[in-house]
Amino acid sequence: MVTLMVAVVTAGEVKGPMPTSLHESEASWIVQASKTTLSRCERCWNYSTQVGADADLPTLCDRCTPVVRAFVA
Repeated sequence: MVTLMVAVVTAGEVKGPMPTSLHESEASWIVQASKTTLSRCERCWNYSTQVGADADLPTLCDRCTPVVRAFVA
């Protein structure tokens, strides 16, 4: 499975080459998709910047950490 990050950017903010069907002067906004760089929570499978925020549960996101703690405690 490939998970993407999607961003709406101006033509000047495009990372990488412009799509061949567009020229910078023709486009004011572009939807750009790229492979995510975020980590995936092993419990809920959501991609988040908060995966690993808790050193005791480094493979979980901030939403799953308190749930798992409630069962462990």
